[in-house]
Parts: sequence; C-alpha cells; structure tokens
Amino acid sequence: MIRHRLIAERLKRQLTQAQVAQALGISQSTVAELELGVKEPSFRMMKRFATFYGASVDELFYAADRDSPEQGHNTR
Repeated sequence: MIRHRLIAERLKRQLTQAQVAQALGISQSTVAELELGVKEPSFRMMKRFATFYGASVDELFYAADRDSPEQGHNTR
C-alpha cells in the first residue's frame, strides 16, 4: 500500500512528518493523512515524494507491491 511505503521511506531516513512536509512544501497534516490512508496522493504528489526520496514513482510506490503475496496474484 502507498501509505506503508511513505512511512517506511520516511522512517528509513529518520525524518519526522514535519521535516518531510517542509521539504515538500506541504502541511504536516497532509503528510499524516497520506500516511494514515485518509487521503490518497495525486500522481503529482507521488512524483514529489519520489523525487524527494531519490526514486521513480514506480520504484517508490509500486515495485515492492508486484511481488507481494498480499496482492493475490491469479495464476489461472
């Protein structure tokens, strides 16, 4: 899930929500809502996070999900 990736990347870099928000020019409450899953990020916002974390949108938000057993791949 997108929210889990946002949290993981932030914590991996030992950043607070406020630090991420300041770097991206958004409010801390927006970061919190995205991490809680209250809001879904727009593609534009996803690009901003990816750039900030030095990754592509695909790498940051989708690459790990492709191989996840939670995705319930249909083998038929």
